[in-house]
Amino acid sequence: MNTLENTTQTKITGEEILVGNCAVYTTQVQSVKIDFQLLTTEEKQRSERFHRREDRERYIATRCYIREIISNIIGVEASVIEFGKTEKGKPYLKNDGSVRFSISHSGSRIAVAVSKNYECGCDIEEIDASKISDDIINAHFHENEISFIKSNREIGFYHCWTRKEAIYKAEGSGLPDKLSSVDSTAELVMVKGIKYQLNTFQLLDGYILSVAIRSNQEQGTTVQGE
Repeated sequence: MNTLENTTQTKITGEEILVGNCAVYTTQVQSVKIDFQLLTTEEKQRSERFHRREDRERYIATRCYIREIISNIIGVEASVIEFGKTEKGKPYLKNDGSVRFSISHSGSRIAVAVSKNYECGCDIEEIDASKISDDIINAHFHENEISFIKSNREIGFYHCWTRKEAIYKAEGSGLPDKLSSVDSTAELVMVKGIKYQLNTFQLLDGYILSVAIRSNQEQGTTVQGE
């Protein structure tokens, strides 16, 4: 079982984390260069449906940020990048089917995981003790996760929750009804016959970031930053 010591602590602001064959980019919403013209008609309409200004700004920044990242990776203009969705609702890149990606945002932070040919998922969450309850823990967490959370309630909760989210973003079907069936404390987790390698980072500005990648990728984690 993982321990909290295995939750890598690092300061990440607009930097890149390399996990095997997956790169995870993180930034602050206010650091993203906004170009509203890059958004599709559907994205523009969706942005207008947000009631809170901060939610709308975060959504627009996220859509611009993923285009900036993909543009740099495949060498095309951000304006020609097109996304689609599978029948299960998982987003994919129409321009290059070998590029796999996952998007997450919380508070003022955005995270994007990108890999060539390897399914990946990421989830970032702002640590907020008010959103943690014993009812949620007992209903949605495996017994090993519950034991893990007891050692450090806030970090342990978000450590496990983001890992669950990352797994199912990589798998592409969305969270299952019975989340407690998944033990995210393991470094390798089997979902529908496929193993995913899990890595978690405790960011020093109050966020937890987890990444799930198909386990046939190279092992190890390195962090690049300022």
